[in-house]
Amino acid sequence: MRLLLIHDADEMRSHIAQQIVVGIPEVELTFWDPSRQEMPSVDDCQAFDVLMLDEHPGDGDGHEASRVRRHLR
Repeated sequence: MRLLLIHDADEMRSHIAQQIVVGIPEVELTFWDPSRQEMPSVDDCQAFDVLMLDEHPGDGDGHEASRVRRHLR
């Protein structure tokens, strides 16, 4: 399973990743920090089975993240 974890807090991202790996050892994790990168495009996200998104990603207000989520349903 390929999982994309979008979170801007390094410590929380690491904590979440540790929990995921313990529960799903075969997972392929990719990290995306929206405070350092633009939000991934819909095309970027299509390659993943699961998308985990921070409630308030990056410096934005979440509109870009909502656009991505809407297109992945």
